[in-house]
Parts: sequence; C-alpha cells; structure tokens
Amino acid sequence: MENKPKPKSRTIARDLELKVGITYISTNGHLRHDKVHVSEITKEITEVGNIIVRLLGPKARNKKRFKISLSRCIDLTSPDGDIYQKPTDYFKVIAQQNNWEISRWPVKKHLYYKIQGKPERTNSGYVIPNVYDELVDMILSPEWVQQGKKLPNGKKPWVRVQRFWKHGMPAIHKFSQGQIFYNHTNGWSEATRAIQISAATPDKFNSERGEIENGFVEFTEYEMKPGNLSGKEKIISSKQYTNITQTEFANYLGLSISPKTGD
Repeated sequence: MENKPKPKSRTIARDLELKVGITYISTNGHLRHDKVHVSEITKEITEVGNIIVRLLGPKARNKKRFKISLSRCIDLTSPDGDIYQKPTDYFKVIAQQNNWEISRWPVKKHLYYKIQGKPERTNSGYVIPNVYDELVDMILSPEWVQQGKKLPNGKKPWVRVQRFWKHGMPAIHKFSQGQIFYNHTNGWSEATRAIQISAATPDKFNSERGEIENGFVEFTEYEMKPGNLSGKEKIISSKQYTNITQTEFANYLGLSISPKTGD
C-alpha cells in the first residue's frame, strides 16, 4: 500500500510577545472573540498543497493553550488598537519587520458558525418568507451524519444528530428582483408598509482574496393603508432606493445578526 505524504510543518517564529484581539470561528462552530498572547506561529503545507498557518499561545484569561488556524480568523485588533479585517495583513507586516521566511499566506475562508435559531421576523417589522435562510446565508445543519468507528465495509455508520442553524461569516446575501416584503404576516391585506425589489445582483465570495464582492439592490418602499384595497387606494406614498449593497439592504430590513461572542 502506498504511503501518503505527510504534511510539511515548520515553526515560523517562537518566543513571541504578541498580545492581540482575535475574532474567529472555533473548531466546534462557535464565533469567538478573545484577547490572546501569541507566542508561536507555525506553517503547514498539506499533501494537496493547502497552507495552514497556526497561531499558538495561552489564552490571557484562563491560561488554556490557544491554537487557531489563521484562515479561520475573521478580524484582528493589534496591540495599538488597529483593526484588520484581513488578519494576514497584520502578520505580513510583522513578518517583514522580523525577516521571517514565508512567501505564501492563507486567505480568510467563508465559514459558518452556529446560532441560537432563525428569527421569523426582522427588527424593522418586515416578515420574511421561508426563503429567508437562503437570502441571508443561513443553513440548517444535516439531520444525518457519518461518524464513529468504521464498519467492516470501511465506512462510518450514519447517525441521526440534533440539528442547528448556521450563519455565513462573512454572510453572502442573495436578495433578487421581484421579491416583496410586508410588515404583516397576512401580507397585502393587512400591511401598512411594503418593500419591493426592482433590480438586484447577488453577493459573491472571492476565495482567492478571501473577501466579499458586493452585490447591489434597488427597491421601492411603500407606506400603505390597512385593508384589502386596490393599489391606487391602498398606497399612500413611496420612496425609491438605488445603489444599495446587499448587506446594507439586509441591515435596512433589520436582518443583521449580531451573535454573542466569547466563552
């Protein structure tokens, strides 16, 4: 049987005194923010050529060993208080200052983190239909997974597990032309406000740069009388919005999700 090549790992730097704040997605899928002391940085190249740069050190609060892949980091706050949306940018500067030999860095990934549940109504009062999860990059985890010891056939058994909601980080929004949102569960007949999208392009995640390419939304918001009236009778006023990013539109609806971070 052919032996698989082992990942090549080496230490880039040790005995460091880097005290930074990092927002990251932990291995169990939770969004965390910790102030950490990075004492060591290692780099590993896997058998398929992927790069893994790991930050190691004790947590400042509970002294447990801290170990996280740089590609799972969402943002970083430097000792001077500067915030880096791409944590690799900070370490590139440090590497140059200290003459560390590293030519390639990993990019931030599009990952999912666990949330408590999916809201059925936005903070602004608008009701979102069942396609809500797709529009704001929320998915439900699978009900059946393969885990445990391998069976005689070499495969792990299928096991039923508890399901949970996950949210994209960064979120990739996909609002599209023609979608209408009302501020009442009964829709047109009882709504006093409505939003209709007249044009839209979706967000895209650029995996090479590790960042969102913004999509845009154009929409009209209506103020309306309650009751099942005709369009001319029901609409009191309207206002058009153009050149709005998908994220700005989600925030306007009140869909922005601010998860709790920390232990």
